[in-house]
Amino acid sequence: MISENDSVESSWTHVDSIKSVIEYFKLKQKNKLTNMSLQVKKRVRALKNLMVSQNEIESKFKDEVYLLRLKYQKEYEPYFNKLTNIVQGKYEPTKGEYSSSSEEEDVEGSKLNEILKLESCEQVPKGIPGFWYVFMKMSPKFRCIVQPCDDQILKHLSGIRYTRSDEYIVLTIEFYFTPNQWFTNDLLTLKFEKQYLNIKRKTIMLPIPPNTDFKITSGCDINWNTGKNVTQNNFTNQGIGDSCNEIVAETESFFNLFNDNSIKFERLFFEINFLPEYFDSIFLSAYMYNHIYYTLRVAEQYSHNILCKQLSDSEDNESD
Repeated sequence: MISENDSVESSWTHVDSIKSVIEYFKLKQKNKLTNMSLQVKKRVRALKNLMVSQNEIESKFKDEVYLLRLKYQKEYEPYFNKLTNIVQGKYEPTKGEYSSSSEEEDVEGSKLNEILKLESCEQVPKGIPGFWYVFMKMSPKFRCIVQPCDDQILKHLSGIRYTRSDEYIVLTIEFYFTPNQWFTNDLLTLKFEKQYLNIKRKTIMLPIPPNTDFKITSGCDINWNTGKNVTQNNFTNQGIGDSCNEIVAETESFFNLFNDNSIKFERLFFEINFLPEYFDSIFLSAYMYNHIYYTLRVAEQYSHNILCKQLSDSEDNESD
């Protein structure tokens, strides 16, 4: 997190350092080429030209894969909608939709209720509480940019949708939120566009960052409620005499992803690690993370209950 004593420019540190590394390797490669003999230079240039031609074929291949995924996305849509509605509590599965579960799983479910004391709840929860929050906290794509200040907001995350555009090679990730005290938006969007790799024939380019296919082209405005913007830290700086200056410092937050006004570490990290294929199976990933989370929770509660019982037995023995 950026402290009050840090300047606003400190948020650029991560970006500047990576840019410096890129420039260093560019210069290093150029110096190596300068020290080569004429014949070796020709061979290196031939390699580069061949890679440029190969890259053109690779781009065509990826474009066709995009269109194929777009075709099947439309077939997935009814299933995706029903999955979303179950998680949000808008649809209750019928017996035919959940009857494939074995009796053993039902027994295990009863044990889970007993251990976690879920039966004592006065009200049955709506949908699957915390489904997407658990995903955000456990997914390697998100957990590195989710900060403690984001936790309470992300508990209101009710859905994540990933769509492809028909006309352009554009991908959009949509984050849906239930009403909360931080902002008035019920939808935040993040748009990616396909970037075609263009290797110049006069210089040798080092392929950094590793993912050069998609870049974030636009986020969205977040309508923060007064005093609830977690991407900013407001504090007062004592000036000369009795004057006081109010300073706004930018802080690290998941919600910096949606800010188009400046380059953020969160955006750079997300672009480098962005893989469309990962988001094609986002529901499966969220399901697996939730399964792991609740399994660990049950194990932890079970161990706690055993420990409490042992301590209770020990105290009874001492009293005897």
